[in-house]
Amino acid sequence: MIQYLLVGAGCFLGGCLRNFFSKQWNKSNRSYPIGTFIANVLGAFLIGLFFARFSQVATSLYLFLATGFCGGLTTFSTFNSEVINDFINGNSVKGFYYWMGSFFCSILAVFLGLLCAY
Repeated sequence: MIQYLLVGAGCFLGGCLRNFFSKQWNKSNRSYPIGTFIANVLGAFLIGLFFARFSQVATSLYLFLATGFCGGLTTFSTFNSEVINDFINGNSVKGFYYWMGSFFCSILAVFLGLLCAY
């Protein structure tokens, strides 16, 4: 039961931070959802860092930070919605670059998080 509470508490905090990023940056820069992008890339970096540091030695901390906090911070559904909206609204090139940029930057961020941990 405590594991679910740890994940839930972390998810709450990560979701609050994601909402802050969206409110701060997605409105001011409507041409590109920079708040969502930052949340996803930061969350990817932190998942790499937390995986390397805590996944084998501190399971409860890993559940709180990686599964909970980073799970709440990163937002795959919002990202997908933004990409699909670009395609529907005739912004296929922008949608494609956002999709590929987010994918590659997130993969790179996980790798950098792993490197920083070691």
